[in-house]
Amino acid sequence: MRGDENESSLIDLFYPLTNKKIIVIIVLIGILTYFNSLFNNFVGDDFGQVVFNTAIQSIKNIPVFFKISTFDLGNGISGIYYKPLLLISYTLIYCLFGSNAFYFHFFQLTLFITNAILLFLVLKKFINSHLSFILSVLFLVHPINQGVAGYIADLQDTQFFFFGILALLISMSKNIRYSRIIAFILLICSILSKETGFVFFIINLFYVFLFKKKQIISILLLSILLLIGYGFAHYHAVGMQFATANYAHISRLTFQKRLINIPSIIFFYFQILLFPVNLSVQYDWVIDNISVANFYIPLVLDLVIFSFFLIAARMVKIRNKTLFYPFLFFLFWFLISLGFHLQVIPLDATVSTAWFYLPFAGLLGMIGILIQIYVKTKRSKIVFNYFATFVILLLLILTIIRNSNFVNNLTLTCHDASVTKDYSLENSCGNSLFVDKQFSLAQKHLELSVQYAPYYYANWYSLGIVLGVEGAQDDNKTLIKESEKDIRNSIEIYPTIAEYYEILGYLYLNYNSTNTSITFLNSAIKRFPTDYKLWLYLSMVDVKAGNLSTAVNAIETSHNLDPNNPDVMTEYSKLVLHRN
Repeated sequence: MRGDENESSLIDLFYPLTNKKIIVIIVLIGILTYFNSLFNNFVGDDFGQVVFNTAIQSIKNIPVFFKISTFDLGNGISGIYYKPLLLISYTLIYCLFGSNAFYFHFFQLTLFITNAILLFLVLKKFINSHLSFILSVLFLVHPINQGVAGYIADLQDTQFFFFGILALLISMSKNIRYSRIIAFILLICSILSKETGFVFFIINLFYVFLFKKKQIISILLLSILLLIGYGFAHYHAVGMQFATANYAHISRLTFQKRLINIPSIIFFYFQILLFPVNLSVQYDWVIDNISVANFYIPLVLDLVIFSFFLIAARMVKIRNKTLFYPFLFFLFWFLISLGFHLQVIPLDATVSTAWFYLPFAGLLGMIGILIQIYVKTKRSKIVFNYFATFVILLLLILTIIRNSNFVNNLTLTCHDASVTKDYSLENSCGNSLFVDKQFSLAQKHLELSVQYAPYYYANWYSLGIVLGVEGAQDDNKTLIKESEKDIRNSIEIYPTIAEYYEILGYLYLNYNSTNTSITFLNSAIKRFPTDYKLWLYLSMVDVKAGNLSTAVNAIETSHNLDPNNPDVMTEYSKLVLHRN
């Protein structure tokens, strides 16, 4: 009897599956799946957005975030991205907990799990609770969404989705006062978290068109008004560009060439959805010539998939008319959010797993409606439940494994660089290996980065640094010359970073002729007249050349610019104080 009582109690724990129980289970599964990600360090773009971003270290800067971009690589915030609410989130976390990656991960994971719960509540408006629960858990544990849960730089995706789907849920509700005002405030928060939040405006508008036609004119006018206001704010802060032109290969292609890539881009997302192994945070491949393998085969497969969607919509209308509009809604959700990332407007990678986060939710809505219509019998439901459980467990394990790739920048970037040919991943991997003092490996990865993107400035600079260190260790003049050449290349491509001139000036000072060094340093000082290092190096070169009077002038200028620097003080003492 006691065994039966215990078994009955265990069953009662899960059934009936109330909303409260489902939410608790989603939270527990989310914690189980992503627990090991909480202890990962900063990686990739986390450094530019958080670690090196001094602006997020003070709450006083919050008003400024509505006027600037997001990245700081040590030279102040710059860039083309406009995500003020993202910076505000980083700032609040930093000011409360400091630069501890755990708290950034914890906040992001909390938001990510909440998004799965909100998706469940949206799906439940059209689909039964049991099926909505399974689909939400699938959304929660799928490896394609792992970066949105565990990559701090992807907080923008977690955050814009949270505000957008919450706005949609409120628009669907009937008993919330001022629901339209609240929904539009949330939609503004979504687009201020990431530009893709614009899609939620369109999704919300389409929902109103299908289910609340009487509100369509007022909602449309309010949407246009708010988006115009956002457009002005975006333009005055960062302009109207949405990708770092001429760095990602896809952004270097003409519009016609980018269109050639669309079939492969669409097929990539379906492929990675079904076989989520060997993932990378981004992919930089491009197709610039049409062939059977890279254009026609993906095109045919895409057409088959989209034809299935259209046939499915027709069958839904025949089998269950009440679910036809919901199916159209989720189909539109999927198509519009996928279309936003098909390179009509060039983006800063060809594809990214994080970009399928929003389309995936719409796709699950379609799948849920089809399952609800066609999985009717008791036997088919049992088979489906077993299959869904197996798939969820498999995906959960794959996601836990993927979490381990994010443990640090060296592990992540070198792993992902082995998966896809990407200049930025190779560059980041090489820099991490350099910091780890694995110079020969670093050189190989940086040479690959230069090979993939010879037009990029940072990889030339990084390669020059590695060669310079290797050359200095072995007194290898050939490597030193290669180092000088590579850093000159980086300066020619991007001549606005003072640090590059400083490093080249240092190499000239120690390994080149005095005349060449003096000529270079004088030209560099004209560009950066307040750089104390350039004045210091000029003084030291002038000493070598016997130009003591100009050396004294140079060191005095350097000392005036940074009187507390020990290197400056050493030279200043020798040339000025001791002589006096």
